[in-house]
Amino acid sequence: MAEDIVPHMAELANRLGTRVLLTVYESYGLTVVQRACTNPDIPAPSYVGYRYALPRRAMGRAYMASCSDNEQEKIVAHLAHGDDGKLGTLRSEFDHAIQSYRNQGYCTSLGEIRPSNHSISVMLNLAHLGRRMTLSCGGPADQLPERILHQRVAPLLMQCAATIERVSAGLAH
Repeated sequence: MAEDIVPHMAELANRLGTRVLLTVYESYGLTVVQRACTNPDIPAPSYVGYRYALPRRAMGRAYMASCSDNEQEKIVAHLAHGDDGKLGTLRSEFDHAIQSYRNQGYCTSLGEIRPSNHSISVMLNLAHLGRRMTLSCGGPADQLPERILHQRVAPLLMQCAATIERVSAGLAH
């Protein structure tokens, strides 16, 4: 898998000066399976195997937007741990994410986790692996203001995702 995807991720990371992550959903979280980053200004906690929570992250929002209604409800109920206030907050966040994904084809997180960090994510359907994964770009908010995320990063991220999906489809045959 890596030898087919990593060059596309590395090219995107270099072109944008961002961190690019490929994550997979498992056990109510997202696990990094591949990363690319050459920008020394981006702290690197995102090693392969690093786990992220779903809420408030672009990658979690993109994943939730790709789920069936039943899967979304199961995940939200698990994350809320019986707390009705948290349940409402999570539903609201993920409903907004679903609308964003339907309207734009991606989800963002604009400082919700760390005020100094912005990120954007799309879903990948990797035919040769039979899995859905998230592809994300992120970095310092001053290098990736919201306008740049929407105007420059989003089209390049979606183009990279489409390329990776084409490569994956070729490997599935």
